[in-house]
Amino acid sequence: MKPFQKILVVDDAPTNIKVLVEVLKSDYEIIVATPHTTADRAPVPCP
Repeated sequence: MKPFQKILVVDDAPTNIKVLVEVLKSDYEIIVATPHTTADRAPVPCP
């Protein structure tokens, strides 16, 4: 099986993040960040 490509989702609205994750999760590895993410808190993949 081919590994999933990664998409970084950045938004400050949790609803937008949830919608994008739901739409894209079956085809992509989703990494979520908010505009307030700092270098000491790197984005992590969604489950």
